[in-house]
Amino acid sequence: MNTLREYYNTSPKFKLAMNIMCYVTIVGIISALLYFMTTSTYNDAHVGIVVVVPIALLVFIIALLYKGGKDYESYANSEDYSQDTKIKMYSAPWCPNCSDAKEAISIAGPDVSSKITIVEENVPEDIHAFPTFEVDGKIDEEMTVEEAIKVASN
Repeated sequence: MNTLREYYNTSPKFKLAMNIMCYVTIVGIISALLYFMTTSTYNDAHVGIVVVVPIALLVFIIALLYKGGKDYESYANSEDYSQDTKIKMYSAPWCPNCSDAKEAISIAGPDVSSKITIVEENVPEDIHAFPTFEVDGKIDEEMTVEEAIKVASN
């Protein structure tokens, strides 16, 4: 399970919500201090506005985070916002090693296979051996399928 710090570092929506919670808390504390410093009378209506409203906002934001926690996690893991390593496997339909590599990737599970893109068409001209892996834009003709699976599983 991811820690709050990991969510904070990987999800911009979660980071924004946490920052809003901090600002609302600070504003609530400052308004309560200003209210109690400037008035000598104790009025329940003012206390309700100054103290209860920021607390209600905090509870509302926490409820939104709790309800949408899985959405933030899936967004952080989506292609729209992914800090994961990008791996491409350049393959050829006639290559028996490529077939073995595809099978090994599928056996490794959906978490790994979803992170490795298999490219059989429009292969760059500077690729001379198959299968060849590209990790974060760098072509590595010596990388094995086992190494690619290990990188994808991290």
